[in-house]
Amino acid sequence: ATSGGAVDAAASERVACDGAFVAIGRQPASSFLQSQLELDDHGYVRLRGGDAASSGTSVGGVFACGDVADPRYRQAVTAAGAGAQAAMDADDYLTLAGVG
Repeated sequence: ATSGGAVDAAASERVACDGAFVAIGRQPASSFLQSQLELDDHGYVRLRGGDAASSGTSVGGVFACGDVADPRYRQAVTAAGAGAQAAMDADDYLTLAGVG
């Protein structure tokens, strides 16, 4: 059992099962971005073009990826790939700006 994001050992119990699936990142932790970036109705950062074709956001030079921008797949492996794409997009942005 958890309390405020921490495990409460006194309230824990053993459960016999063949497998357990932990759902981390099922809700985007983006509330702190509400006044900074454009979010959809569920709190996901809106990407330029409306899909994963670009990691650019409503603010130039700001890129988003992973659980905060992916309402469909929400998996660690896809978040890692999206992180690589966002890094490439940021590199392209800096190169075009004459910084990279």
